[in-house]
Amino acid sequence: MACNAASSGDRDRAIEYLNRFVDLGFPLSATTISKDPDPASLHGDPAYEAIIAEWEKAKPE
Repeated sequence: MACNAASSGDRDRAIEYLNRFVDLGFPLSATTISKDPDPASLHGDPAYEAIIAEWEKAKPE
């Protein structure tokens, strides 16, 4: 959902979905999503970068 929103230009909705995924503990690798071309339009956005940082912190050791 987040990738579809991002690729269609709806940045706010994409960020909203990504925040929900973090809140729900969605098991997604920050590395994987960073390499996915769909949310590429979000790269550099402070909210997106904060989400990636949250996923990195939540990553199991």
